[in-house]
Amino acid sequence: MTCLIALAYTLGPFTVSLITNSEGSVGTRWAYRSIFVAQYGFAAIATAFVFFMPESPWWLASKGRDEKALRSLKRLESSSSPEETMKHLANIKVTLEEIRRETAGVTYLECFRKSNLRRTIVSIAPLII
Repeated sequence: MTCLIALAYTLGPFTVSLITNSEGSVGTRWAYRSIFVAQYGFAAIATAFVFFMPESPWWLASKGRDEKALRSLKRLESSSSPEETMKHLANIKVTLEEIRRETAGVTYLECFRKSNLRRTIVSIAPLII
């Protein structure tokens, strides 16, 4: 989903600008409707392909579904050997454990305190713009 959103944010505005450039002088109702149709088209295509995408191995590992995470990694890393896939899963599990230790007892309120407030503003600013 993250890749599809990034793709939609990249190709969507490009497509809309092409449509606006060519349809901007047209006086019919389709001059503005074509932009909406193009944006919904990207959503429809993404929805059609979402069922063929494997689950995130990170999410599966965080929920304790190691066998499914391993299968998902094999699908995503088809050229890797089984040993490399097992090492990748072990690395994911170690990273998830570190994240659990670092974020134990932390709330979202921490994002708005002292130096974290600046980081929060910097990370949100591009989305607001």
